[in-house]
Amino acid sequence: MRKGSAIDDDGTAYLWPRRFVMGAINIIFSRPGAGKSTIGANLAGHVSVGQRWPDGATCESGSVIYCKGEGSDRAIRDRLRMAGADMDRVHVVGRAEDDDTDDSPMLDLAGVDAGLLYHEIVAIGDVKLLIVDTLDSLYPSMRMIDNGHIRKCLWPVQEMAERLGICVVVLAHTNKGGYRDPLDRLSGGRAIGGSARSVWYLGQQDRESESYYMASVKINDFRPAATIEYCIVGVGEDTPGAIRWGETNPDLSAWHLDNPPKAERGKTEDCVEWMRGRLELGPELLRVFKSACEAAGYGDHCYSKARRELGIESKPQKGKVPPDYWACLPGQEAPLPPTFGEEEAPQPL
Repeated sequence: MRKGSAIDDDGTAYLWPRRFVMGAINIIFSRPGAGKSTIGANLAGHVSVGQRWPDGATCESGSVIYCKGEGSDRAIRDRLRMAGADMDRVHVVGRAEDDDTDDSPMLDLAGVDAGLLYHEIVAIGDVKLLIVDTLDSLYPSMRMIDNGHIRKCLWPVQEMAERLGICVVVLAHTNKGGYRDPLDRLSGGRAIGGSARSVWYLGQQDRESESYYMASVKINDFRPAATIEYCIVGVGEDTPGAIRWGETNPDLSAWHLDNPPKAERGKTEDCVEWMRGRLELGPELLRVFKSACEAAGYGDHCYSKARRELGIESKPQKGKVPPDYWACLPGQEAPLPPTFGEEEAPQPL
């Protein structure tokens, strides 16, 4: 417990102003192929040599810790070189290469390994940036469906970032859901996003284009910088590529990336229109109506969804035991049983 007056009022410190915060966890996530690791190497390159950020903001130089959970040391080295990093100021942490015949386990930053990493950072002395590549592989004990457990697992690195005043950038994947809300696409969902100070999504507006964008999904305590364009250039047989930053676009949000607008007319809408046109001619026996719907090319799922949207009611056929049912539009009445004229009425025996 501490008094509010004892908390420093130096304001928010940034690694990259209004994008990545010092003393906190920041997240970058995307679908495969958007260049998460290449972005991580680019950030390391800027920090290790103190190169200005793409928007012209100054970058304070310092050492970088790169925690690897995916890829080889050689791949990371090549990305760092392509990014222009000072290789003496970037420290790679992770499982040894296979040819070293080392049976050491993968890192797990949810517990003891975070404490060991803390001491290494203190020993180096001028670390500004810690890159975690990736969330899934460096938190193997994390239960992604348990919000409380997720926050507990992230706490050691979160506390370390705050104590040492370093910027932690966690690279993460999207989940398998088809959610339109960008934050719900993040693996681990809102528990992961809630533990981070800033969350950024990498994606494309047009999948036929070579341009990608880094857009803000969630920010705490400050107004985020605008979405920034980038391309992955220099990819070859022996080169992993590098990031070439472009212009900022304040009108493009994460909602527009990898999330095209809903089609003007889908199959369910077509089925609704087909049902309405058929039943406007009058109620129809439900079994006949459903068979006709299947014959028109609409499956059970589409039939059920369109029926709910249109509000089609099932009304019993009067005078029949057991009753059959009529499909009726809202407000339509089921037909009455047929009546017989006097000359057609059955004669008593």
